Amino acid sequence: MSDSGFGSSTLALALVGSAVTVLSTSLGAVPALAMGGISQRTKDVLMGFSAGVMLAATAFSLVVPAIHLAEERSTSRFVPALVVGGSMLGGACSCTCATASSRTSTSSRARRATRRRRT
Repeated sequence: MSDSGFGSSTLALALVGSAVTVLSTSLGAVPALAMGGISQRTKDVLMGFSAGVMLAATAFSLVVPAIHLAEERSTSRFVPALVVGGSMLGGACSCTCATASSRTSTSSRARRATRRRRT
């Protein structure tokens, strides 16, 4: 195994990094577990915030470095464009599936409510 300069193997550093991530996530979940019932509006705000954080992490920590790496390793301008296009296509598919899913669940709820009113 290669030495990373810290006197330990790369695998050991990866395991330590993963353990820190698990502990941080668990620690971040404690306040949510301690909270009782929260309103739907608060849930919506928290979900919107977390979605924004994940979107920023994707854009700045994954897509931008991937574009730079593709530019360095490829002589074609097509490859970086493919990275961006693939990311946009994935996002569009995700939005489409979420919209279709919410419409389906909303329409099935409406049908159940209509049936209840009729009986």
